Amino acid sequence: ILYGVIYNKISAFNREKKEEPSRPQTLTKTKKTEVPLSKKPDVAKPKSAQEDFIEDHKKIQWIGGPVKTEGTRIYYSKVLLGNGTEVKVGTAVKLLAPDGEPSFLGKVQCLWGSSKDHFKMMRCKWFYRPEEAPGYKGTVHPQEVFISEHQDDQYLTTVEKPCTIMHDSEIPP
Repeated sequence: ILYGVIYNKISAFNREKKEEPSRPQTLTKTKKTEVPLSKKPDVAKPKSAQEDFIEDHKKIQWIGGPVKTEGTRIYYSKVLLGNGTEVKVGTAVKLLAPDGEPSFLGKVQCLWGSSKDHFKMMRCKWFYRPEEAPGYKGTVHPQEVFISEHQDDQYLTTVEKPCTIMHDSEIPP
């Protein structure tokens, strides 16, 4: 369809000017043949962000059967992300952040899908860095984070990868 629109605009332009576009002398004219519309090459339509989003969710697979059901939510204990990484309840994960920002960090509290749509979700408890905790005056390790009681529901497509978060008593000197 896009091919036809562009072709028609060029043709209309040429008809209005009533002249042929200039061509190099070395070209020879060839016979123009019409191709039936059914045989013209398909022009791939770019996917919308929403279509990409849905495709990303389809790549995520539950591991094992449901552990419980509440209303339209079906809960699971493990999931296999589109990149082949396994995530389970209790896993610390890095989540996508805006460009130039450090990844968000969270701990997976529960995993679920909905019986009415194909989106795969998680609830995570957030970790914060010292610079995100106003008034913190303790010793700061370069990779120190604090767990909070703040929780949010997130799409599983926002998970970059699992990470390891240790208590400060477990960090080697």
